[in-house]
Amino acid sequence: MPRGEETIEATMTSGSLDGSVAPANVDLDPLTGLPSRTAILAELDRRLLAAETGIAVLHLDLDEFKDINDGYGHKVGDGVLLEVAERIQRTLRREDAVGRFGGDEFLVLSTSGAGDDALALSNRIVEAVAHPVRFGTVQVTPRASAGLAISLDGQLSTDQLVANADLALQEAKRSTLDVALANVSVRRRMQARLTIERDLSTAMRERHITFHYQPIRRLATGRFLGAEALLRWEHKEFGPLSPPVVLERIEATNRTEEFTAWAWDTIAEQWAHVRRISPELADSRVTINSSARQLMLPSLVDIAQQSLTRHSLPAEAIAIEITESDELSERAEVTISALHNAGFQLLIDDFGVGYNALEYISRLPIGALKLDRSLVRSVAENPNALVIVEGIIGIGQRLDMVILAEGIETEEEARIFKELGATHGQGYHLGKPMPLERMVKLERSGHHWRPSWLRKPSE
Repeated sequence: MPRGEETIEATMTSGSLDGSVAPANVDLDPLTGLPSRTAILAELDRRLLAAETGIAVLHLDLDEFKDINDGYGHKVGDGVLLEVAERIQRTLRREDAVGRFGGDEFLVLSTSGAGDDALALSNRIVEAVAHPVRFGTVQVTPRASAGLAISLDGQLSTDQLVANADLALQEAKRSTLDVALANVSVRRRMQARLTIERDLSTAMRERHITFHYQPIRRLATGRFLGAEALLRWEHKEFGPLSPPVVLERIEATNRTEEFTAWAWDTIAEQWAHVRRISPELADSRVTINSSARQLMLPSLVDIAQQSLTRHSLPAEAIAIEITESDELSERAEVTISALHNAGFQLLIDDFGVGYNALEYISRLPIGALKLDRSLVRSVAENPNALVIVEGIIGIGQRLDMVILAEGIETEEEARIFKELGATHGQGYHLGKPMPLERMVKLERSGHHWRPSWLRKPSE
C-alpha cells in the first residue's frame, strides 16, 4: 500500500501490545510494552551465541519526532510511539524481535541467512510506519530512517553490530534513503566525517581553513568591483574538501556561530588590508555567503558589525549572499532586514533555479540578483532560457537591482549578458578563485580580463 493511503485511528494506551505477555524476567519498556534497551541487547547477545545463520540488526529512528512533541504535546508523542511500536510488531515475522532502544528509537533483530531478506523486511517496516495516524482532531504522519547491519558469519559482537547499524542510520538520515546498509564504505565515510569534525577548531585557529577570492567585474569595462570569498580547506588526510562538506560538518556539530564569527572576522581583516594597500581597490566590495542556518543566528548582526568595527570597514564594503533555494524562516527574514538596515547589500545567489525567486525579491530588501550559472550556460543555445533571462533582468532593472551573471566562461557569454543588461559578471573567463595576495597582485599589475570590445585591433 502506498505511503499515506490509510489513516489509522489511535488510542493512547500503554503496556503490552497485541495482548502478548512477555516472560517475567524480561525488562519491558513501560510505555510500549516492548523489551527495553537492556533486554533487546541481551536478546542479541543470545542470538549471536546460538546463531547458525546470519543476524541482522535494524536501528530505526523517527524523523523530526521532536516537532511532534513540541507541536502537539507529549501525549500525542507517546501515542505515536505506541502506534509505531504496534506497526513494527505487525510487520515482523515470528522469528524476529523488536525492542525500544530509547526515545524515538527502535532496534529490530532478524535471524536471516540472506542480506536481501533483511533489507526487504527493513523497507517493509519503514513503509508500515509511514501512514497517517489520528488522535481525535490531530493527524500526524510518522516517518522513519533506518540503518541495517548484518553479520553473516557470526564474527561480529553485539557492540560492533549495533555500532554499524547506527553508522548506517546516520547515513540514511543524510541521504534520500529510507534504509541504509552498513558496509565498509559507510564506515569509512562516517569515520571521515568524525575526523573532519575533530579537526575543525584547530583548522580555524591555525588557518588551515582559508578563503580564495573570485573577482567580480563590470561587464562593460572589465573593471574590478570586488570578489566573492570562497572557503577552502586542504585537509592533511583527505585533501581538498568542498565547501558544502565543510559547512555540513560545521552545522552538524553546532559550530555555526563559532565558524560564522571566525569567517566574518577573517574576511573583514583580509579585505580591510586589500583596501588599505591598494588605492585602486579602495572602493571594492567583498561578498560573504550566508546559509539559512547562519541567518537564523540571533548574534549574526552583532558578529557582522563587530567585524566591521574591529577592522575599520564600512558596511558598504561587504555584501551578503543568500541562496535562493534555501528555505528562510521568519527569524532569518528578521535578520536579513536588520543586516539591510545596518548598511549591507544583500544578493540572492543561484537566482532562477528554485521556487522562491519572485517571493523573495517581493518581500526582502534585496539589492542584487546573481543569475545562476545554468542560465548563463544555456542562454546562447536555448531560446526559452533567453526569454527567461530577459524577463529576470527586466524585473531586476525595474526594481533598481544590480544584475550579476555568474559562471561566465567565454567572451561570447560576457558579450551576450552585457547586451542583455547584466552590469556585473563573475566566472572563470573573468577571473578564477585565487589566494588574496595573488588576486591583488594581478589587479594592481593590470594583467586581468579586458573585454574584447575595448581592445585595440593589435591586441
